Amino acid sequence: MIVAILIDATSPATAVDAERAFAADARKIGQWTAFKRWAAPEALMFLPKPIDAREFFGKRADPKVSVHWWPNHSYVSCDGKTAINHGGAAWPSGFATNFTTVWYQGKSGWRWVYDGGQTVKQALPRDAKVEVRTASCRNIPRRIAGAWAQTASLRAQGSAPLDSLGALSADRSLVWRYTYDPASKYLMFRGWLWDGERYALMIDQAIPPDPE
Repeated sequence: MIVAILIDATSPATAVDAERAFAADARKIGQWTAFKRWAAPEALMFLPKPIDAREFFGKRADPKVSVHWWPNHSYVSCDGKTAINHGGAAWPSGFATNFTTVWYQGKSGWRWVYDGGQTVKQALPRDAKVEVRTASCRNIPRRIAGAWAQTASLRAQGSAPLDSLGALSADRSLVWRYTYDPASKYLMFRGWLWDGERYALMIDQAIPPDPE
């Protein structure tokens, strides 16, 4: 069974806390400076075409006013060290997006490896509390065949294709995958949690290209 709870900002450090600290840093030290500070070496940005985050940051100066964003949902692996956050964002120019960020907790703390957003008419609401769903620790498969065997570590080695990548949490209780179609310029992102019997789909996001 997947457990759903509500937490607030006073909770111990989690991916939600990391997201909020990340957003606060963007307003304090600059938007792209904060993105770079919190990014893992293998991090990707999506516009919606995937691009190496280091390449992206190298071309941009911080805007005068940062985007403001907030988490609404967090999908967390059984061991608590991998999470998919989903929430809303308000941009200084007036448009809104719903974002998805994948986080890993390692020796240097929480770092994001995936960040993508979809332009919407109205962003998810700014809630003080975030819904967190944690994967079951029961009967987690020992092995996963096929595309799921390709992990995010391949990005660090420079051997993972950018158009499609699937990755697992270290304990295999959380799975995420994106696929980019160069023809339609659509990005598909999906994330699953193990519920004790199967991988249950938690997030299914189709991101179209922004209007020219």
